[in-house]
Amino acid sequence: MSMHDSTFEYLPLPALSWAAPSPAQPLPPPSPNRAFLHAYALANLPEFYAWADGSHTLRLAGCGRDQPLCRVYLCTLPDHSRLGLIENVQDDYQDPLTGLDTLRSLRLDLAAHPGNVGLALLDVDDFKAVNDAHGHAAGDAVLVTLAELLRANARLWNARAYRLGGDEFVLLSAETLEPTRLRGLQTLFRHSAAQSGLEVRGFSYGLSGAPRNDQSLCDLLEQADAQLMRQKLERRGTRTAPFCRTLRDTPHIPKS
Repeated sequence: MSMHDSTFEYLPLPALSWAAPSPAQPLPPPSPNRAFLHAYALANLPEFYAWADGSHTLRLAGCGRDQPLCRVYLCTLPDHSRLGLIENVQDDYQDPLTGLDTLRSLRLDLAAHPGNVGLALLDVDDFKAVNDAHGHAAGDAVLVTLAELLRANARLWNARAYRLGGDEFVLLSAETLEPTRLRGLQTLFRHSAAQSGLEVRGFSYGLSGAPRNDQSLCDLLEQADAQLMRQKLERRGTRTAPFCRTLRDTPHIPKS
């Protein structure tokens, strides 16, 4: 089909059209926008042409530093040519307070890792005390400060940062995450918060990592959480846990 075909004149989203074995041809929406770059990125993915009709969500490389999540709607037309519509859905997978990706995005990204992964689970120390003493606006400022540090350092560590909910954050990497990096980040966090007039003890963290194999996201998070709780107790100077939690029973943590 021609780029001037009236079929595409009123499409609401950037599109791809091709007739096998021809390569896909990007078709711009009526008002070209940044999302049109996603069509070019998809056209250069060899595996894209074997995808079945239906909806597919993926993170697109080559579309800027943040590699947005996009949803592709594929269908086969009556003449056996194929059409794909590309929608930027990054906002649906992004935490409105910190701008970090959410648990939904973490699930997708972990599933896309074919090999080994490194995961760090972080939890702000005594976060409730910050809210109680200074108010929730101050608590939000603490979360944003930590999120900005995680985002900046994740780019240096071949990792990506996520906010699970509350004061819990995750780093996911295709490489092993070294404890020395997290310890340095603890110091940076305290200093950054202090510059904003807030005193925080820092954060505790736990690490996990393994070949993907049959390890679910919940398995990796529970391994990291067990280490996190041990560190939190050490930082408190206690030896026994005041309570025992199971991530599988926490509403925002996946159970498989």
